[in-house]
Amino acid sequence: MEKVKKLIFLLLAFSTLTFSSSLIDLVQNSIAEYILLKCGEDATITNLQFRQKIPEATNFEIISFNISNGKVNLLIKFCQDNTFSGYVQAVANVSVFRNVLVACRIIKSGEVIKPEDISLVKMDVFGNSGRFTDRYEDVLGKLSKKMFKEGEPIDLFYLTKPPDVKVGQVLPATIQIGSVVVTTLVRVVQDGNFGEIIKARNLSTGFLIHGVLKEDYSIHVIGS
Repeated sequence: MEKVKKLIFLLLAFSTLTFSSSLIDLVQNSIAEYILLKCGEDATITNLQFRQKIPEATNFEIISFNISNGKVNLLIKFCQDNTFSGYVQAVANVSVFRNVLVACRIIKSGEVIKPEDISLVKMDVFGNSGRFTDRYEDVLGKLSKKMFKEGEPIDLFYLTKPPDVKVGQVLPATIQIGSVVVTTLVRVVQDGNFGEIIKARNLSTGFLIHGVLKEDYSIHVIGS
């Protein structure tokens, strides 16, 4: 945390330093270290440019940082002996290459992802807010909540566990009234997972019931 503070409020005094390539080098190195701190040590920085001429200064401070259109933008404040010298904007291209799982075909919403649907690819993920992974176990067997295009990285945000039971399944349901336990067959009318309250329709009476789905694929009626 202390390192972060020192970089965010980068006030580097160099009493004998005048405007020269040494100042430019110091600013460039400080920006590079700052970007690596923000984006990760596996980031690659290219094409660092300054929008304005760097003024003569004895200290400087990085006062803002943002990412836009795959580029990093910074604003740097310069001072000469504690007197404001000017602002300089800097922009740099940044790449972060990582191994991520991508779709090998169009994966439609509602499909369960199988081994042949995904492959591991090294790609630039900088500026992308998705939750990507290189672990097959994070993806295989999961239900997609969106359509993934071929070559699109799999975002874990759009994956979920498939339901343990689906609409239309017929399951036993138990209803306890005092010391009497009644067992009947019901048809599930909504997808659900173990431990959840789901709705089902009694096959004998046609009544709609609500109950907890048990791991033995039975439904325990609430309030019984």
